[in-house]
Amino acid sequence: MAYHKKLAARGDLGRALRSIRRRMDVNQTEFSALLGWPPWLICKYELGRIEPGVSRLIQLLKWAEGAERAAIVASLAARGVSASDLTEGAGQVQAPARGAEFPSREPAATGEELAP
Repeated sequence: MAYHKKLAARGDLGRALRSIRRRMDVNQTEFSALLGWPPWLICKYELGRIEPGVSRLIQLLKWAEGAERAAIVASLAARGVSASDLTEGAGQVQAPARGAEFPSREPAATGEELAP
C-alpha cells in the first residue's frame, strides 16, 4: 500500500519527468548526464520529493510532449512564468535520437545548475 501512496504523491510534474525519460528510453543516470544534473536529483524529482527550479523546467520543455508539456507549463505558470516568456527560446535544442550517445562528463556533485 505504501507504494501506491508514493505514486499518488508523485504529482503531475514527477510523472511528466519520468514520462520524458522513459519515452527517450534512458535510465536515470543517462538522463542526468544528458541534462547535466546529478543522478540523485532525477530520482527526487520523479518521486515528487522536490520540484525543479524555473531554469530546469524550461530545459525540460525542450523534450516534453503533450501532457508532459502541460504539466511543466502549469508548474511554470504557478511560479509566474507565462507562455509568452517561453516563446523566445523555444525550439533551440533538439532532443537526441533514441539510442544516441550520451555525454561522458560527470554531473556536478554540488547540485549546481550547469549550462545546457
